[in-house]
Amino acid sequence: MRFLSFVIVVVILLSVHVPAAAQIPGQATCPAIVEDALEQIDQNCANMGRNSACYGYNLVRSAFFTEKPEDYFAIPAAQEPLIEFQSIETTPLDIDGETWGVALLNVQANVPGTLPGQGVVFILMGQAGVENAVAPEDAVDVGVVTASVASTTNANLRSGPGTNFNVVGAAQAGIALEADGLSADGEWLRVLAEDAPAWINRSLVTVVEGNPDELPVITDESRSPMQAFYFTGGLGDAGCSEAPDMLAIQGPGNVRVSLNVNGADIEIGSTVILRQTEDDTLEIMVLDGFAVVDGVEIPAGVVGTVETSEDGTIVAPPTTEQLRPIQLPDQQFTAILEQLPSDIINYNIIIPTLEFGELAYQNWLDGVRLSEAESSGGTNAEGGGENAGAGTGEGEAEVTCEQLQARMDTIETDDAEAYAAVIAEFLRLGCE
Repeated sequence: MRFLSFVIVVVILLSVHVPAAAQIPGQATCPAIVEDALEQIDQNCANMGRNSACYGYNLVRSAFFTEKPEDYFAIPAAQEPLIEFQSIETTPLDIDGETWGVALLNVQANVPGTLPGQGVVFILMGQAGVENAVAPEDAVDVGVVTASVASTTNANLRSGPGTNFNVVGAAQAGIALEADGLSADGEWLRVLAEDAPAWINRSLVTVVEGNPDELPVITDESRSPMQAFYFTGGLGDAGCSEAPDMLAIQGPGNVRVSLNVNGADIEIGSTVILRQTEDDTLEIMVLDGFAVVDGVEIPAGVVGTVETSEDGTIVAPPTTEQLRPIQLPDQQFTAILEQLPSDIINYNIIIPTLEFGELAYQNWLDGVRLSEAESSGGTNAEGGGENAGAGTGEGEAEVTCEQLQARMDTIETDDAEAYAAVIAEFLRLGCE
């Protein structure tokens, strides 16, 4: 209940109706084929298993690492292990041919194997393709083997396998923890703690069930199938504004998902959209949570543009000039995501309002300016040193999640703008 007020205001700010693109004069009306696609993918791809791909709706093209029978992944409703795929490509809307490619992937990425039934959902729509950058021999399948352990004493849980990683929680003595991975030196176990992965020193636990020695080794280089991939999208006009070309990625609500996209390390904390806008540029739109591209954070309601080389590799994270708030055309081409069946995604998608996007963008700019001032040796305008104003909510160097919650509790319930500003800070800091 701690963040009940936070949840309420997010719903208020984000649930404003987005006008359908078909309502705009001069734009094409989406044919019945798109509505049929939404119905079919619910039937074809519900309850997918981890590390699997589903042929959602015609037409999907795919290539495999090894030879397959001619009927392998050839018709809608087909589901196959993701480790088999070299690439998957969906096709743009063809009104005459009555096709519009849709494919779904359930990617484990760094989601703990002990987190039941949850993975990272990829939804390819229209002209969109992903090329698997994880070779089958390099892929790690976490969660097939697990073990249950219990701490012999109150012990630290760390963000990585070593005392050089920060403490992210604590394990209570005698309480069982599910482990799904082992460090390279065998001294640390990856466990599930409050729906998030953490590491505990093996010397501090006893085995309740299973054999930790049989767990897969997890390192910084470990990748599940399609955790690293190259994305390409369409540039043409499909002739139907409600049948976009894009890749939507949605992680579980409480897990920071690590991906490598077109050669760049990207961390997401909920729902993002990838689409190609030019031959050498990609757009990353954050609908919920955040995305971090090679260290540059993009909050919800904000769109970042990245440049790519001839082979599609992202050459640099977005600059300040390459970020902008969400705009009406963005809302229109993503509006179809609000109609996705709940059975195929981790949670329902709500498109941010223009007001939310503008506030989030301005708050992000304020944070950038503050960071630049601090790095250049600037001080608070009051002249009280680098920590001047701390605790007042004005001019402080950094605010904590606890301070944000206290500030939230003092805001009047009808002050949507103040709520939105605090929400943007919650997202920026990754508060839960």
